Amino acid sequence: MILNYWGHATRISEVLGHALRAGAWSTSRLWLHSQLVTVLHNHGLAACRRNWRLLDGREQAYLAGRPAEGSDSELDWVKRQMMREGLDCLTRLLGLRVPVIVSVHRPFGAREARGHQVVLLGRGDGHVWYHDPAEREGRQLRLPVAAFMANWRGTAIIAAPRDHPALDPAPS
Repeated sequence: MILNYWGHATRISEVLGHALRAGAWSTSRLWLHSQLVTVLHNHGLAACRRNWRLLDGREQAYLAGRPAEGSDSELDWVKRQMMREGLDCLTRLLGLRVPVIVSVHRPFGAREARGHQVVLLGRGDGHVWYHDPAEREGRQLRLPVAAFMANWRGTAIIAAPRDHPALDPAPS
């Protein structure tokens, strides 16, 4: 969907073939963002992966020798802040008409479920709009932002033409 959006007419079977040859599928980790970024690069797009949950599992490194006791509220605060920063970044990109691939829990609400990827298309009126490739009627679905945040895994793949203004990190 991302490739077609940016004018690279491709069939899903062709893209899947490229992704599998690039080693983008793992039976234990499912779709691997780094290799999917490579596939997007190979189709002429600038692409990168983002992770706003980098702190998860690295709390001790963040504390840098400080005692963990009493730091739970700080860690929770920083984690929430990182996710809000991620949502702000996604919102900015969507406002510039850059769809974004995001990893979510599927089915929604099942935190123990394996990951799944959907394409965010827009945000407004307290909702996000997205395409879900696993759903027969998965085009232009709508979800409240709070429900999205509860199910978003904090990771994304951003892809756009190399000269797109969204790739300039400076505020406009």
